[in-house]
Amino acid sequence: MSGAASITGVSGPGAVEGPFRGFDLRYIYKTGVGLPGRYYGKHMDLPLSYFAKNNLNPPSDASFGNLQVYSFDHLGTDHVHAVIKVPYDFISNFRFHVHWTKTQSTSQTGKTAQWLIHYTIFDGETQEGSLDTGTLTSDVGTYADSGTSTHIVYKTYFPTFSPGVITQDQYIAIALYATTPSSGTALASPGLVMFDIEYNAASSPVEMPPAFMS
Repeated sequence: MSGAASITGVSGPGAVEGPFRGFDLRYIYKTGVGLPGRYYGKHMDLPLSYFAKNNLNPPSDASFGNLQVYSFDHLGTDHVHAVIKVPYDFISNFRFHVHWTKTQSTSQTGKTAQWLIHYTIFDGETQEGSLDTGTLTSDVGTYADSGTSTHIVYKTYFPTFSPGVITQDQYIAIALYATTPSSGTALASPGLVMFDIEYNAASSPVEMPPAFMS
């Protein structure tokens, strides 16, 4: 394969023809990108603006310098909504996590926060024939900082969706609550900073940029 030309301009000892035409095998085999049956971790960040506050029980707005948060002042009641599309390249290990902080100007060291999601899964075409509902409860997070004016941001995970519960191109409607923690003393008015999604994505060589490894 020495000297093989490619449509993307990759040439030299790592360049190949055939189904991997235009990709450097040194890159593919080091990362797993492009190999059949292989995948890579992917991340989606959803800012506060992605969420709609519930009309009857909305969280309040709070800010600390440049940090904007939704303050969940009534645990188990205040909540926000969003509809998330399952990505077309989703394979497995789909899970949520939240970034949160305290909203009180007092020491909250050792206090705990926990989050709850009610979800509905639908395909966007024949919704009544494919509805699935469930609940996810996050790990319990502990606010460790003892400062009064500081607002440290923590990350807490939800369980991974079980295999087969969701598939590519479906939609997940969620309602997100701060709930009473299952352990510890509840943090007063936990503040939502960011909501994230992690999953394993399918890899395809035709979707990747030309290799640039030396």
